[in-house]
This record gives sequence, C-alpha cells and structure tokens, in this order.
Amino acid sequence: MRMRGFAALSLAASVFIATGCRPASDNADIADDVFVSGNMVSRGRQSALAPCCYWKNGFPILLSGPEKHVLSVGSSDIFIASGDVYVSGFYRDDLGDAIPCYWKNGARSDLDITGAAHGGFALSIFVSGEDVYIAGEVDRTDSLDSVPCYWKNGERTDLSMIDPSKRGVGKSIYIADGDVYVAGDTESNLGIKVPCYWKNGERTDLSVLDSSREGLGESICISGRDVYVAGRFENSLFVGVPCYWKNGARTDLSVLSSSEWGRAFSICVSGNDVYVTGDVCQSGFPIPCYWKNGARTDLLAIASSLTGSAMSVFISGNDVYVAGYTSVLPGSNWIPCYWKNGVRTDLMAPFAFAVTNSVFVTSQ
Repeated sequence: MRMRGFAALSLAASVFIATGCRPASDNADIADDVFVSGNMVSRGRQSALAPCCYWKNGFPILLSGPEKHVLSVGSSDIFIASGDVYVSGFYRDDLGDAIPCYWKNGARSDLDITGAAHGGFALSIFVSGEDVYIAGEVDRTDSLDSVPCYWKNGERTDLSMIDPSKRGVGKSIYIADGDVYVAGDTESNLGIKVPCYWKNGERTDLSVLDSSREGLGESICISGRDVYVAGRFENSLFVGVPCYWKNGARTDLSVLSSSEWGRAFSICVSGNDVYVTGDVCQSGFPIPCYWKNGARTDLLAIASSLTGSAMSVFISGNDVYVAGYTSVLPGSNWIPCYWKNGVRTDLMAPFAFAVTNSVFVTSQ
C-alpha cells in the first residue's frame, strides 16, 4: 500500500500547527515585546503535555486547565490586544475528551461544544475590538470525524464541508472590515483533503494538482481586498509542496529537492511583501525556513543539520520574527526558540523540552 505523502509527515510538532497571520506592525526602531505560545513536554513522556505556556521576552508563563488535568493542556495560538494576552488551546476532561478554550491574561474560558461527541480544539485566535474570534473543530456525534467551526465570544458557528459525512477543520482565523475569514481544509467523498477558506461562512476551495492529490490550508491573511492562504499540496509523486494562494491563484515555494517535501505553516503580508514560514526536508529531517516573495531563507538551528521547524511569522517595522523549534541532533529533544532577522533566541523550557506555535510582537 502506498503511503500518501502527507501521512509520511507525521512529526510531533504537527499536532499543534495552528498558526495564523497577524497584523504587521508599522513601528520601527522601537523596542519590542515578543510573545510566543507553545507546549512543554515532560522528559520521558513525549506524548504527555505539561502545562502549556507562553513566553514573554524569553520567560515562560504557565497556563493550566482544571487542577487535576494540569498534564493534559495544550496551547495553539496567541494574540495581544490592548495589553491583554489571549491564548487559544484545550484541556482534557475526566473522560479524556478535549475541551476547547482560551485564556485571557491567564483566566480560562471554555467554548461551546454542544452536540460534540468528544469535544473539540481551539486552534487560532483573533481579537477585533471587544470581540474574540477562535477557529477550530468539534467532533460529530455520529462518527470520529470533525466539523470545522469558529466561535465569536463563545458562540459557535459550524462551517460547510464538501461532504458533511467526512472531516473538516478550521485552522486559522482573520477579521477584516467586519468579515470573518477562516482557513482550513475539508475532505472529499473519497476522504481526500482539500484546502479552502471561508468568508462569513461561504467556502472557497483552493487549487491542488488534481482531484486525486491532497492539500492543506494552514494560515490566512487579508491585505486590502486580497486573501492569502498558506499551505501545501501533493505533487505527482505524492510529495508535499509548500505554497500559498492569493485570491485562489497558487504560488509554489522552493524546496531543496523535487523529491523531498516542504511545508508552509504561516503567512503574513506587509506592504507588498509576502512572508511564509515552514520547513523543507533534507535527508528526512526538517530545516526551518521562511520565504519572502518566494525567496527562501534557511534559519540557523543548533545542530549543523539545521533540523527544526518554523511555525509562525510576525513583521514589526523592518524586523522579521519567526517562532519555531530546533533540536540538538536530528530526532532528539525539541528546543523552543524564535528568530529575529535570522538570529536565534532559545526559550526557557522548565519541563525538559518544548515546541512553539505562534508569535506576536508589540512595541513598548
């Protein structure tokens, strides 16, 4: 049986890859506060999450669910508005079901999962005025598949799918001029993932190689009237190709070899420049990188192999911030970090090691 290209990319960090575009800051030459969300992992328990957290200027701030579920908490995305820190994520209840939630300055609010069989996940967060928007998924009552959705101030709106009997997920959310944009993917009646975005609930499917090849929508950004979505699709060899779509027109991004995969996780537009973060494969291991207008910059990791992933991007003035993780050696423990203009800063990880998911920068 042929293993599909995307299935072969089952790296641990892909559990929490909900990264979204962020409004770029125009402030230049002003000291920045750097916020990064992530998840810590206990040594020897790589499948068990320690308290999720965010880092402010390199120092971790722990978040938790109910006290007895402290080891079953995960964060996915971060947004700063009016000095308040918002983090989306989940925790697991007594039955092991995932309860989507978000934290505002450390105080947790659970999200509506009415009708869901086993809860859901909050994967991306955006704050507009007094309103808190979160994209994610909830389980259906009739199967193990999920329904894409978003919450506005806790009230859930389910989103359309190609085949309502299959799976869908909303991974990234952006609000522009009162319109709600969500990027993600849904499955065809053959179970093939199709990248898409929804505008106020109306779905637009995005182009891939053909109907037999999968694609994923990971991150969305709005600039003026233009809609940008980052993701990837399978080529004729079932190898993942990183890309982004502008108003539905696809731009493929460079990789190291046509026979090895690449992934795009996050997109941000600043002026006329389009930034995409992700990784490219070298001898089976990911190399963190970002593309600016299609030109790729590989990012320095700890090991000479450059193994790691770049999960999120934020532009502040002339500075490019990228959150991600590296490892000491290929396949070893992860070390959370961010890069500012290519210079890496490692983050404190009290629970042995960690991954990061999202970065947000504010000017002091």
